Amino acid sequence: GERFFPGWYYAPEEKYVQQILQKIREAGYDPELTQYSFCTNGSHYAGEKGIPTIGLGPSREDLAHMVDEYVEHSFMGQWNVIMR
Repeated sequence: GERFFPGWYYAPEEKYVQQILQKIREAGYDPELTQYSFCTNGSHYAGEKGIPTIGLGPSREDLAHMVDEYVEHSFMGQWNVIMR
């Protein structure tokens, strides 16, 4: 059968979002708040269960979830610093 995957949204000024942004900025990065144009498991956790969820990945969105996907080497060091 058909299944609906709800989206979700957190305002940039919400404490949860600001705490995460602060940690990323402390690591020396200037993240952009945007949205994914594909579905993630966040649809279940945030959209259905109401668990605060963000999407954060180690590469560009246009390289993800496709045949022969990959992560650019330059992003790997950045990802390691952010995820500490």
